[in-house]
Amino acid sequence: MERKLSLRRVAALDAGPLARYLAPFLARNASALPNDPYLKTILSSLSDDSGRPPMVRLAAGDLRNALAPAFAGFDAVVARRAVILREALNRYAGIVEQEVSPLDNGAQGKRDTAFQAADRPERFPDSGLRHRPALSVVVWIPHVRSPFNVGNIIRTAAGFGVAGVVLGEAVPEISHPRVRRAAMGATEMVPILRGGRSAAAHLLGEARPEVVALETGGTAIAGFAFPASGIMVVGHEELGTPEDILEECRRAGKVVTVSHDGPKSSLNVSVAAGICLSWWQARGTMD
Repeated sequence: MERKLSLRRVAALDAGPLARYLAPFLARNASALPNDPYLKTILSSLSDDSGRPPMVRLAAGDLRNALAPAFAGFDAVVARRAVILREALNRYAGIVEQEVSPLDNGAQGKRDTAFQAADRPERFPDSGLRHRPALSVVVWIPHVRSPFNVGNIIRTAAGFGVAGVVLGEAVPEISHPRVRRAAMGATEMVPILRGGRSAAAHLLGEARPEVVALETGGTAIAGFAFPASGIMVVGHEELGTPEDILEECRRAGKVVTVSHDGPKSSLNVSVAAGICLSWWQARGTMD
């Protein structure tokens, strides 16, 4: 049985002791976590503690919300959010976890065959997190120029529990201060690769996943048939989806459009991405 400290002592723990203290609580079977009022109190305290980094506060709040009575039966959600918090605490404590890299093969210049020449890791969290997505979708961003938009998309993607995010070579680095500010710690919570379609397929664990383009002129989102899993392409703010990708999606009937009737003719790209992921998640739940 875990040794339980007072809430005041837990709140006073530095990063390393805090990560070590909470590790056994977070490693338990997911079905046991909702029944632990002590853990819920700690999570609420962490979530509200302005002295902790955003990634820890966000992860603690997400797990606390998943432990609410309405979510008590969702063991997969609880388990995944416990992993996310454990990883956030480890990074906060400076505990270096082994990353999977296609370049780490003992010979410079050689690459893992699972990746094409343009694919390289940006951030690749622990495989335990990577293999338990809540939503079997990879968000592919071939070219979005605004760091704030990129950060917001990553934050939204992490919020829906996607299988990963793939950034094109022209997309700002996730180390960019504005990306990190907008992402609110989410860059540490979802697998992120720099590359193209093969990187997205790798994250999904599928040879040829379906590709869905989020673009104008397609099927209205309310009537779109979302696949069980796939790649969601989010295009450039002004130029839209790259034409070669868009044409392939048009031929397959996989272009989805967010319909709106207000006086403004366009939506922010990160807002549109969030709406699409919400519909994708809802359709998956109904199916």
